[in-house]
Amino acid sequence: MKIQNKNVGDGSPTYIVLEIARTYKNIFEAIEMIEIAADAGADAIKIQSILASELMINNESTNSYYKMLEGLYRTKEQHKILKQACEKNNIHFLSTPEGEKMADMLQSLDMPAFKISSLNLVNFELLKKIMSYDKPIIVSTGMGSISEMDAVKTLFEKNKQKHNLALLHCSSTYPTKPENCNLNNIALIKQRYDCIVGYSDHSIGITAPIIAVSMGASIVEKHFTLDRSQQGADHFVGVDEKMLREMVLRIRESELMLGSKNRNLCFDEQKMKIFKRRKIVTSKDIRHGDTLKKDDLSLLQTKSYEGIESIFFDDIVGKEAAVDLPKNTIIEWKNIK
Repeated sequence: MKIQNKNVGDGSPTYIVLEIARTYKNIFEAIEMIEIAADAGADAIKIQSILASELMINNESTNSYYKMLEGLYRTKEQHKILKQACEKNNIHFLSTPEGEKMADMLQSLDMPAFKISSLNLVNFELLKKIMSYDKPIIVSTGMGSISEMDAVKTLFEKNKQKHNLALLHCSSTYPTKPENCNLNNIALIKQRYDCIVGYSDHSIGITAPIIAVSMGASIVEKHFTLDRSQQGADHFVGVDEKMLREMVLRIRESELMLGSKNRNLCFDEQKMKIFKRRKIVTSKDIRHGDTLKKDDLSLLQTKSYEGIESIFFDDIVGKEAAVDLPKNTIIEWKNIK
């Protein structure tokens, strides 16, 4: 998968997404957060694009929550301002549309990818709408069963959009307790669906995202706030600036430590191998023309780059000495016929 200028998936750096939808007070604070995120090395800032009437019924029991959702509405112009701030700081701007009208608005702004919340995992009408844009779609799987995820994968395949699907393991609890993170699900999803897999984290701290990378997550999503003591679940489970910088640093460090899935010895280890491995050494005086027998030889460390490694012992036994070999001689190939 490619999101603008960045490759996402195995062999590429972890794509780090910071959710700020409900953690900034005004547009100026949002821009400050964008600048901090970019400087810390994150890849994307994400908000939510909410039109209350597309998301929730407005009745007596929902009225207060509905009004809160109305307060989260961002105009197209506000989206443009945040997108431009992201472009200025070389960080991607993403959003989660909570309805088809908001999805169309985001598409008109040429969004590089779309994020689908766990709430909309089985909202197939919204998914089909966004699939029609032929853009990468990152889908959180919180509250989702295996059969539901199977259905999502089938939907993407039917619409010839399998190449645009990334599934994020997620627990839709705030905060997610350590015993409910179930990070082994990352490997399960990766194996079952053969697509890009990531992790959307609602736990406290930065441990889970780092472990997720070691489990094979190619995308990590985490809430970001300037002050975790503010009221609201997103602040509580989010990272502040100091934690953000530490998280990015540890994720990048984890990537280096994970290395390649191929067995490739680094140059320093190859040198160490030659230096430390036991070599074939004469255990007695050998005369020119003598046949080398097992009792004539020892396998010893030599603290030398010269000599023949122990793996070739059986190849040396039975060969003829090409020169005199005094006791404790480190045998080299030129010494034998």
